[in-house]
Amino acid sequence: MILYMKQLSLLIILTLYSLTSYAQFIKIKKGQWFLNNELSYFKTLGNFEDEFGSFVKLNNNNSFKYSKFSLKGRYDYSNKLALTTELPVVNSESSDSNFSRTNSGVPEVSFGVISKKSLWGFKIYPTAKLNIPLYTIDTNTDKSLLSDGAFFVSGGFKAVLSSSHFVPYFDTGIKYRGEGLSTLIYFDTGATAHLGNFFINTALETYTTVIDDENINTPENRTQVTDGVNGTSLAFYSINPSLIEVGLGLGYKFNKKHQLGFKYKTSIDGKNAPFSDTYFLTYSFRGQRFSKKKIKKMKRSKILKEFQEELDDLGDDIKSSEDI
Repeated sequence: MILYMKQLSLLIILTLYSLTSYAQFIKIKKGQWFLNNELSYFKTLGNFEDEFGSFVKLNNNNSFKYSKFSLKGRYDYSNKLALTTELPVVNSESSDSNFSRTNSGVPEVSFGVISKKSLWGFKIYPTAKLNIPLYTIDTNTDKSLLSDGAFFVSGGFKAVLSSSHFVPYFDTGIKYRGEGLSTLIYFDTGATAHLGNFFINTALETYTTVIDDENINTPENRTQVTDGVNGTSLAFYSINPSLIEVGLGLGYKFNKKHQLGFKYKTSIDGKNAPFSDTYFLTYSFRGQRFSKKKIKKMKRSKILKEFQEELDDLGDDIKSSEDI
């Protein structure tokens, strides 16, 4: 029943997606920079099994959850190239019939690049990302997991339709992961509608395995870890995962620099992946590095303002002397 309800949510969210006719995408502009503070909460009580549409609860009413604070940054080096980085802090907790386990730390740091091209009326943004693990999984650990504990490199592109009114996007690519984990391809699509200072966005996010995990014939090498410390959850360290998720977000733009957003994301189908819900709260700040031309203009404006103030003071002095 729960699975059918989530599949129904897919239809509702895709309907909302079709109504988001005023989507916007933040363009790359030299000197522009962004700082995003994102707090997320993930919880799962079940797993999708080896076949799509097959769902089971975690054994013995076990559970797995984590909270994550991510500091994300982007700097637009030129009008066609942007640099990105992300540093997350994670606190996880699993529970089973015996007791609860916890863990916390900084599992990884990532760096990326985004470039810009134009093709057939679309803006094309090729992307690349490198994830460096600061945490690895010890098969003898007695703590809940923080991540897959693996290096990965990904590459792909985002396509945005160049239109002042309807701007849908899609994002696709491939992710190669270390530690013998499977290689994934991903596909995301979504849009954002602005209603005054408010905005609503929808998304469909998917990934699937294209190159097998090295433990495909010996799954116990991984399940002994996830069963032992993650309450049997396949949120991390699973073999050949595939997942389909939908998301709905709401936000408020205070001005050109500050905005606050909330997003809910839920999984609706998959294989060897978590049946889960995730909540996001994001605060974004947008800055702009001043160009030399603008700095000169500001200095000139400042000089004129100071000169005007001096003239006003001189006028006051003359008036005072006349009164005497």
